[in-house]
This record gives sequence, structure tokens and C-alpha cells, in this order.
Amino acid sequence: MLRRHALPVCALAAGALLFAGCSDSDGGSASSEQSAEGLAGDAERFAQAIFDRDAAVAYGYLQPSCQEEMSRTEFTAQLTLALEMAEAFGMDMAEAQITEVATRDVEGDTGEVIVRGEVDGEPMSDSEEWDEWVYEDGRWRTTDCDMGMGDGLDSSDDESPDTTVGGDLRPADEAQAERELGEATTADLGETVDLGDGMSATVTAMDVVDASGDPALEVSVRAENRGDDGYSPSLDIRCTGSTEEGTWLYSESTYEPNRDMPSGSFEEGVLVLALPDGGCETPAYVLVENFFSFDGTPAKVRVDDDLVDQLR
Repeated sequence: MLRRHALPVCALAAGALLFAGCSDSDGGSASSEQSAEGLAGDAERFAQAIFDRDAAVAYGYLQPSCQEEMSRTEFTAQLTLALEMAEAFGMDMAEAQITEVATRDVEGDTGEVIVRGEVDGEPMSDSEEWDEWVYEDGRWRTTDCDMGMGDGLDSSDDESPDTTVGGDLRPADEAQAERELGEATTADLGETVDLGDGMSATVTAMDVVDASGDPALEVSVRAENRGDDGYSPSLDIRCTGSTEEGTWLYSESTYEPNRDMPSGSFEEGVLVLALPDGGCETPAYVLVENFFSFDGTPAKVRVDDDLVDQLR
């Protein structure tokens, strides 16, 4: 039996992550009551979504401002990794159960909640920290943007010094962006690329479309899994000199990155992406990656400069 004091990773994967909370921008449209009962219900539904690995529902419980900081692709990848880490340390998440949901200080559109759970009769976390939620757009949502997964998922949020010494140094963000794109295999539209572990993907078309009044890049893609059970490849817009990723417009897309892909299956559709908030220097690429493969190599497909101009 796994001991709680020996499992700091479990507080990350199944404790801090689970008990932090979120609400549904797309994974479910039902509204809840602006009350203690409504808060408890949303927190419990979020926790169950974590147990069920249902990132579509779980991501929706994030406050909109949190979703602006963490894309759904990042959330899905981090959630999957956190749960796999918990299971690697002996926690059978399929046996996880919610044992208690408690609320306090629920006034108006704010309140605090704590969710307790157990696996095989053992508490999932020693933490007794209450989490603050807010009522927005008809639902209760968490205000904890990193959700116990660290102080940030994207190193590009950290400021890099815009200075050099003797001309030998440059901003870390720029160097990292060059490395990531340089390590990726170059592919053309319509070319199938091997992403490792039996996963392949083909970007068949790109076009600029209207997404709720703003221009966005519609990427047509087909992913095929001829290996073991895995997850659909992620796709992001990457611009020269920056590690910032473009926003995934979930409601406009029919392709879902990082979703379960059983062996012998395919995922096909369109992914609608917006440019990074900081702008985009050309050349720009769609980076295609099998996030969970240790042996695979990402691929990059050039976005035509004319399309980038239309997106600006």
C-alpha cells in the first residue's frame, strides 16, 4: 500500500490537481445554481471528470481568464501526464472515489470548496487547503489557474533579458524557439509524417476563416494510430523567434488534440487556431507533435506568408 507521506507526486497529480477545480467552456453547457449546493455540485462534477480522464469537461471548469493562460492542449497533456504519474506511483485512478465535498463562505458570486477522495481506502492527499471559486456565465469555476501543476506551463511567460554580452548571447525564448523548430521534420501539405510509436499525421490544407468575427487559421488534419493505444497529435502555430503557441478555438474545431486514440484508429477533422497574442514573425509553421512519444520527432508545415498576413 502506498503511503501518503511518501507521495509528493500524488498531491500534484491526484490531490492538488483534482481538488483545485474548474468549469466548462465547452465540455458541458448545463448551468448550476448560484448557491453552496451549486458550488458543491460543480466541484464534484469536475473531480469526476478528472477521474474519468475527460479533459473536455474538466477544462471547461477553468475560469475564462485561466483558459487564456493555459490552452486546452496544454491542459489535456498536463492532466494526462499527472494521472499517469499518479498511477506509476501505485494509485489506481480507476478505483478513485469522491468521499466528501464541503463548501464555506459562499456569498454572492464567490465561495470556497474542498473535495476529498480516496483510493483503496487511503486518502488521496493530506492537503486541507480550501480553494476559491467564482460564479461566472451560469457556473461555478476555479480561480486557481495552474491547478497545482506548477508555477507555469509555458516558459515563454518568463521575461528573458533583451541583452547580449559581446554579441554571444540572445534571449532564451528566441534560442528555444529556434531549437524546437530546428529539431522538427519539415513536411509539405499532404505529406504524411511519422511522429513515433506508430502515430502519423497528415496536414492536408490550411485556410483563413472567420471565427466569431476574428480571422483564424483552419488546419485540416488526419491522424492515424498503427501502434499501441495512444493520444491524437497536437498542432500549434509557431512563429519565428517565439515559443508562444496560438490559441486553439475548440468550439470552431472538429479535430481534438491529445484525445484517446485506440490502436488501429484514426482522427480526422479541422483544427482552428489563432495567432499568438504577441504577434507572429514569418516564417510561421504548424508544429505537429506526438506529445507522449519519447522516440518520435515533431513535424513542421510552413504556413504561407499570405495567410499569416491575413491573420494579423
